[in-house]
Amino acid sequence: MLPRIDLPDLLFEVHSWTGFLDAFGHVSERRTRMEGLLVSLVALLVVESRNIGLTPSSRRRTRR
Repeated sequence: MLPRIDLPDLLFEVHSWTGFLDAFGHVSERRTRMEGLLVSLVALLVVESRNIGLTPSSRRRTRR
């Protein structure tokens, strides 16, 4: 049986082998000034893969 691993950890591991996240770039084809771009890309892939969408994932949860 394979060990349990979180999806973001798996994506970072695959990126370390293949560099697949480097294929994603800024729409203007310039270098981005954003720090932590790889983390943001992985977060986007996880959100989209779970069909959550960006709006619900960016909302702050409040307890009632």
